[in-house]
This record gives sequence, C-alpha cells and structure tokens, in this order.
Amino acid sequence: MQTHAKEIPGGVTIQVEDASNDVVRQLSQVESFVSQKVDAIIVSPADTAATAGITSRVVASGIPLVYMNTRPEVDTLPDGVVFVGADEREIGRMQMQYLAEQMGGKGSLAIILGRHGACGDA
Repeated sequence: MQTHAKEIPGGVTIQVEDASNDVVRQLSQVESFVSQKVDAIIVSPADTAATAGITSRVVASGIPLVYMNTRPEVDTLPDGVVFVGADEREIGRMQMQYLAEQMGGKGSLAIILGRHGACGDA
C-alpha cells in the first residue's frame, strides 16, 4: 500500500498502526486518527464487541470508515461505514450444508475456533 500511495499523483500518505489484538489500544489509535482529522480510516477489528464504539466515534467525526476482514456484529452499517471482506455467514452456511450432505444428515462434528471474533468465526 505504501508503495502504491507514493505513485498516486498529488500524494497520499498512509499511517499504519498495529493494535496487536488489544481492544483498548485499537480504540486509542482510532481516537488518535480522529484527532488528526485523517481523510479515511480502515480498521481490522481486534474484537467485534468494540466496533460499536469505533463506529459511533468515527461517524460522529464525519470521517469515512472501512471495516476490513471482520464484519461488525450489526445487520446494517450506518452511512459512511462499509465492510470489505467475505460474507462469513454465507460461507458458514455453505460449509454446513456440504458437511450435512457428506454426513448423511447425522453424526457428530467438531469445530475448532481460533481467536474469538476473528474472520471466519461467524
């Protein structure tokens, strides 16, 4: 992204922060971006439980917000907020349909989750 940003006529700067899956740190980083009045914010949520606070703060500032890879747990995102990533609910439905067919509609199934709230945990 940094390389491509430098190639854009007029110049674009990108500031990247790593919250290291720390919700408090991520909220602080979002606050910092809002205070800096950046032109847009992209967030890969550390925890979907924190997205309501992120969304309300960023929307109130008028800055466009993009959630990446992990969709907030809401049915509808407000104006100025979008999600970019796979439809994990549809993927899960397709996986379960396939497994039900393969298992003849009966049996036991084991599911191992990674980090709770991560992409694929829908």
